[in-house]
Amino acid sequence: ESTTTAWKLIGDDGKTVVLEARGDVFRVPTGPETAEDLSGTPGTRETYPALSPDGKTVAFFSDRTGEYQLYTQPAAGGEWTPITADLDRTVYRLAWSPDGKKILFGNKDYSIFYVDVAAKKLVKIDSSNQMKNDEFIWEIADYTWSPDSKWIAYSFVQANRNSQIFLYSIETGKKDAATSDFYATLYPAFDADGAYLYYV
Repeated sequence: ESTTTAWKLIGDDGKTVVLEARGDVFRVPTGPETAEDLSGTPGTRETYPALSPDGKTVAFFSDRTGEYQLYTQPAAGGEWTPITADLDRTVYRLAWSPDGKKILFGNKDYSIFYVDVAAKKLVKIDSSNQMKNDEFIWEIADYTWSPDSKWIAYSFVQANRNSQIFLYSIETGKKDAATSDFYATLYPAFDADGAYLYYV
């Protein structure tokens, strides 16, 4: 899948990987230890697992309530903590902020959100109603955090079917266009210091 490389699957210490398989979340050590089924729920489906920056927490979506909601769980295993309760659309790729305080995701309505994990507060960043082509490709997953966790960069398709990159400020709640729609621009990524924004 095209967005797999953008998921936070591998811990910063390089010792742990989290994966989704057959509807469960697995923690897979890179050493000789055996894999562990963290969710162990044959009656529900868990998707899009992502490790927190410190490697101690796994975030994922689960349909255990009938609709996919966001949960966190200790990476070593244990009880789930529900983070959302009112999501009612298909949801996509999770991205932790570098400071580990927020989680970014998209949904099938071409909307992007972040949630404050501690406060369990959901914030809608932006939405669109434009498709890239005539195929039903619903996924909105082209987004990323700045290293200081203060900015979100993302792309949306415009009326001319070119993608345009925007920057959203966590502090002000406002967005600004980083590129025009004259060319198609995709895959924003900040450098390690947050001084430059790269894109294709």
